[in-house]
Amino acid sequence: MGKLRQITIMMLFLVCLLGSASVRKDTEAAADTRLKSEGWRIQEECSQLTEQMAEEIYTKVLTLRQKLTKGRCTLENGRMVFLTEEIKERIATVRAVFEADETIVRKPCDDPLILGMYEAKEQLATDEAKKEAEACINGWLAELEPEYLKTYRLVLEVVVKLDITDQNYSLYYPVQEEAKETLEPFERYASEHWKENGQERRQMGCERIFEIRQR
Repeated sequence: MGKLRQITIMMLFLVCLLGSASVRKDTEAAADTRLKSEGWRIQEECSQLTEQMAEEIYTKVLTLRQKLTKGRCTLENGRMVFLTEEIKERIATVRAVFEADETIVRKPCDDPLILGMYEAKEQLATDEAKKEAEACINGWLAELEPEYLKTYRLVLEVVVKLDITDQNYSLYYPVQEEAKETLEPFERYASEHWKENGQERRQMGCERIFEIRQR
């Protein structure tokens, strides 16, 4: 996501959270209460989205992120705001933003990359090669250590395509390529980009150490 685009999304999100500086209507106050207690909020512009749908979508996004990053990260303070709605023919396109505090909880020494390095080190024939491998491993651990227990603010865009005739909906992740936006099925995108391939990462660690043997 481009920096300018992310700043714009954050500004929209903050406006939704803070509301107007003037005295707000009872419905707006109720929406704020819902955001705090249930984790989601529907802006008035989104007339086709029901509360049940909002709850389902919020839960799906939260659960999917937790599932695909389990063991690596934890999520807290999740919230989702459904911002805008555009209706064309019978399809309502709703744009939303999901946010959460995400903390990296996996110890660097438990990273498959590091485990692969140690595995390869044991296969080296000479003490000199093993010493070089240990130095390489320590270098990688030093790079990973600052990320351990570090908390980031996760920001995800979600697009909901809702058929207003039968109330069925699908979730998408908007991918920006230059000036063009492509909507990818949300679960497919998440599976491809959030789920770690531990075996592949372990193999990468092995290969980095085996390079020492080839010198």
